[in-house]
This record gives sequence, structure tokens and C-alpha cells, in this order.
Amino acid sequence: MGKTFQMLPYSNQEGSLEWQTYSDLVARQLTSRGLVRVEGDVVPDLAVFIAYAIDRGRTTVSSVPMYGQTSSGGTSTTTGYVGTRPVYASTYTPLTYGVTGYAPVESTVYGRAMKIGIVDVRATLAQNKTVTVYEATATSSGESGTLNAVMPAIVEGAFKDWPSQSGATRTVSVPLSATK
Repeated sequence: MGKTFQMLPYSNQEGSLEWQTYSDLVARQLTSRGLVRVEGDVVPDLAVFIAYAIDRGRTTVSSVPMYGQTSSGGTSTTTGYVGTRPVYASTYTPLTYGVTGYAPVESTVYGRAMKIGIVDVRATLAQNKTVTVYEATATSSGESGTLNAVMPAIVEGAFKDWPSQSGATRTVSVPLSATK
């Protein structure tokens, strides 16, 4: 049987439905890797703590091309004479389309983060100091200002190739659609 763990809130998270939702996401990742979640008065092998945040966002401005008609096309007529007889010739230039300018586009980009800390409970009790066995910080940025919309992808990214090399920074892409 795998090691047992318990999700524990910080004091400011007690009773929070948001904490419950995010801790369940983390717990699912841990149980899918062979750990066993316990509740209540059971002393687990591991205690798992999470912290999460979203900033107020920053406004960015970029430009996008505008497409349209770039020439009106037209017809030109040439008149000439063959002897005394007039000859008319017409040529047609088609309309052309392309970039006619650029328009500014403003968007807000939000920074989101989750920190996961896993503590060895028995070693912590025996040594009378916190013995951390795993910690990770997962960050994300994008246009969604709703943390709960992106948290499944953040948690999934934190557990990609878990546990990975200690102290290494990794970049992982998790599309939001893959977490539904």
C-alpha cells in the first residue's frame, strides 16, 4: 500500500470552498500516483499544504493588421487609328486586397500561481522541525482573470513527470481544454 497523505489548510483557508476545490485537484493527482488519502484523526505519512494566488493583471497593447481593398482597379481605354479608322482597346485592372493599416488591441494578462508543499509528518514530529519532502511552485499567465478556470491546468502542470528533478525549473504547457 502507498504512503498516506492528508490535505491540510493553512489557518486562513479553513472552511474555504475554494481551498476544498483546489485541494481535491491536488489530492486526485497524488492518488493517481499511488498515494492514499486519509481524513480525520488518522496520522498520515505526509501532510500536503497548498497556497494559491492571482494578481490584478497588467494591461498590454499590441496591434493587429486590418485587411481591405488596396486599389480600386479600373478600366483604361486607348484610342488609336489604323489609317483613318479609330480603334479602341480597353484594359481592366482587378481590385487588390491586402493590409490597409493596423489597429491597437488592448488585453489584460493575469499572473496565477500555486505552491504545493509536502511534509513528512513522522520525521517532523521526531525532529521537532518541519521536514519538507517535496515542494513545487506552478505559475501561469493569460487573459483569464478567474483562478478556478485555470487551476486544473496549473495543478496538472505541477504534476507533469512528478516527482521530477529536485531544484529544476521546467516549462510545461497544458491546454485548458485538456483538463476538462
